[in-house]
Amino acid sequence: MSTGARPTERLFVACELSDAARIHLAPQATALARTLGGHAVEPANLHLTLVFLGPTPAADVAAIAHLLGGACRPLRTIRARQLATAGTPRRSVSRIVAAVFEDPGERFARTATTVADALAPRWPLTPVPLPFWPHVTVLRLRRARYVPTIGAQSEQTFAFDRITLYASRSASGGPAHYVPLAHITLTGNDRTH
Repeated sequence: MSTGARPTERLFVACELSDAARIHLAPQATALARTLGGHAVEPANLHLTLVFLGPTPAADVAAIAHLLGGACRPLRTIRARQLATAGTPRRSVSRIVAAVFEDPGERFARTATTVADALAPRWPLTPVPLPFWPHVTVLRLRRARYVPTIGAQSEQTFAFDRITLYASRSASGGPAHYVPLAHITLTGNDRTH
């Protein structure tokens, strides 16, 4: 759980994607980059964001990981399928294209709230958006533009069974790199996809 010599980390908490989900989404990102332009998100950087912490003292990482473990470990694996690719909801133009997932029983939304409730007393948080938008950003556009909604071509479901604390680290001349600092495996780990 080393954070190196950085005094501050830009932190966020996300559902980590399985290898199968990354393999499923990566070709979509490549195809969308060809048709819409922009930069496809690297498969290793794909994730479903739950909560942003933003700039946080690196010395707090161990305590955050401990609280996340206590709050999230009892949660069950979420199984969900992709519904579509789309731009940011309720906006006519978007700077991102996202793979939008269903939220069975509002499990993603409730997981985001669980994370926020565990951390908020000690760390200021960006409020969890309501309604929660369970999405994985697959493409970043050079400029805001209209993004058509495209229905998913598969009924395959994926298991989301790990919550990960990430640091977003800027790379000179390139996109940010997301470094996992702590993983919490959810109860009922039935990852098969």
